Amino acid sequence: MSTRKKSKANQALTSFFHFRPESWDASLHQDSYFSSLMEKEQRGLASFMWAMFANAIPHKSHRPDLTPIHWRAKQDIFVSAARFDEINDKLGWFDKELEGVKGRYASGWELTSHGREVASGFFSEFMSNLATKNNKLITGMIDAAGAPYRTPSDAFRSITATGSKCRFPRSVMSSLVEINTQNLQHLIEAAECWLNGDLFSARLGWLKKHWDEYERCYGHHKADGRVRMARDQAKVMLVISLQCKGEGMFVPTIYSESKAGRLYAMGHVNLQRCVGEVRRLALQGCYDVDIENCHWSLLSQMAMRIGIDTPNISYYLDNKKLLRNQIAGFAGITIDDAKFVLISLIYGAVLRCRGSRESFDDKKNAIEAELGRDVVERLATHPMLQGLLEDLRKASCVVVEYYTKQTKKKGGVVVNDAGREISISKSEPKILSHILQGAESEALRVMIEELKGNLVLLQHDGVTVKFMPDLVELEKRVKEKTGFSLSLEADLL
Repeated sequence: MSTRKKSKANQALTSFFHFRPESWDASLHQDSYFSSLMEKEQRGLASFMWAMFANAIPHKSHRPDLTPIHWRAKQDIFVSAARFDEINDKLGWFDKELEGVKGRYASGWELTSHGREVASGFFSEFMSNLATKNNKLITGMIDAAGAPYRTPSDAFRSITATGSKCRFPRSVMSSLVEINTQNLQHLIEAAECWLNGDLFSARLGWLKKHWDEYERCYGHHKADGRVRMARDQAKVMLVISLQCKGEGMFVPTIYSESKAGRLYAMGHVNLQRCVGEVRRLALQGCYDVDIENCHWSLLSQMAMRIGIDTPNISYYLDNKKLLRNQIAGFAGITIDDAKFVLISLIYGAVLRCRGSRESFDDKKNAIEAELGRDVVERLATHPMLQGLLEDLRKASCVVVEYYTKQTKKKGGVVVNDAGREISISKSEPKILSHILQGAESEALRVMIEELKGNLVLLQHDGVTVKFMPDLVELEKRVKEKTGFSLSLEADLL
């Protein structure tokens, strides 16, 4: 094995940043100071900037403009934070907006106006070459440490986040996701129209309506950031697809099984992490097959097995569209954010504003961090949400207690349906989340096995497929193999 693979710097890079176009680094070498740096420093800076441009890794502060850079990565790549600061002072690419807290969360960074100008120069040249069919920037991909990136054929890593064997079946899904590059070009053009106040193409009227609604709810500044993020992520997807060798336009997507059993797409930039409008246009013609109200449905059934009635949760499951619309109108938020509120509650978020000594990195403050104090204050007065919270508190303790007693393995752990462990010392919301994610991932595993050959992309509670499957038969298989009766819905993208 080469020294490149053994060095701490390269381990820090390849474990987190995955891949990027080789031409990206070549573009950055136009800066003479960048070119004078050590190779590992160049690789680190190129990885940081690539990650920040698309901004798809959320910071624990829930600020969408920030990207985390861990102190250990800086130490391994640059020897010290002081060395990184010295380089950055001369380059002027990055700006630290939020100080990190060791053991809790990394510092939050964003590109400076100069850094964004440098990055945008690469994409401007790429888009120009794309329009003139000039292949100047098509050079192939490298991994984060600068070695040629070789896309594995299988979509699943064989080893999980904890070092155990992945339980998902192999050779059922390709790591290459074919995308509609023309649609992404249309999205980029539409984003520029929206940002400049120009007329939209009629075929993307739904996109203008989506962004206009976002602006109505959250103001121009946040909507402007959302549109820019969609535009930039579409550009990144386009660049990656043209570096990928083979017939067609593909984005490599590799999944790693988490501690709870969920499959997460690796790297900063992938379609699982992109905003919904990018994914919808990139995969137009495919079908999203989702488990309806997955975690609320699982919790209700888990509680029912123990003899606990949850009438408010049952009402939500029977009237999901009605309740989401009511919550959105009541709080002045979008339907997507009403969904976010409902799933955040089951993960332990609260409908109260944070105290003076609390921070946004705690999941209980996720709703305020994402939507603001005023929204939380309005939501806290919604009677149906209070009813859901009452059922949640009642069901949570008995479900956690049940799974704790069912765990045969000793050592102070709780084991979920996926066979993954969590320490019993963790908080009740974290243990419940671990239990629900384990059951969810088991349902997803059944869907993956049944939809072999039809799979395109994985979500956490569903899949994207090429052809419409038999939902009734798929629900039956999930019920047979997991014991949970889950309803599936399919939407044409």
